[in-house]
Amino acid sequence: KDGAGYTAIFAPPGATYIDIRGIDAAGRVYGNYRDSAAAVHGFVKDGAAYTVIDSPGATYIEIRGIDAAGRVYGSYWDAADVAHGFVKDGAVYTVIEQPGATNTEIVGIDAAGRIYGRYRDAASNYHVFVKDGANYITIDDRPGAAGTDIYSVNASGQFYGDYFVDDENGWRYYVVR
Repeated sequence: KDGAGYTAIFAPPGATYIDIRGIDAAGRVYGNYRDSAAAVHGFVKDGAAYTVIDSPGATYIEIRGIDAAGRVYGSYWDAADVAHGFVKDGAVYTVIEQPGATNTEIVGIDAAGRIYGRYRDAASNYHVFVKDGANYITIDDRPGAAGTDIYSVNASGQFYGDYFVDDENGWRYYVVR
């Protein structure tokens, strides 16, 4: 920290680029970095320690957050540019795949442990889902929507996003409480 309370965040060793995505309530900083071979890795910085978050076969990883229980979540893309969601809980790494989806991305986890995200179907339309235990629940698209997206979820399970209707107004935003 300097006299104004700022702390410089330096890139993990070997990084050529760093993208800080956020800081959790415990003060852990998380984000992504690119190495000299142009591979993109996730990281969590807790004090002076960096933890690298990688997925087997990933060419790009995006850490979206750390929940109150300390679970790191986000998405990674493979060599075919297919997105897969993940949750890392300590040493346990779980891939999250919406059944029947061509892409799955994780956006958040609420205080009850429900996982929120979006998936792309075979027609390339996006839909919002909630994974509650082993159950995947698709949040119905708004009438006339060509797809629905989710941006963020809070600890109470409230979330917001947008959907697209092919008319003069186009994008519309929503909040689910």
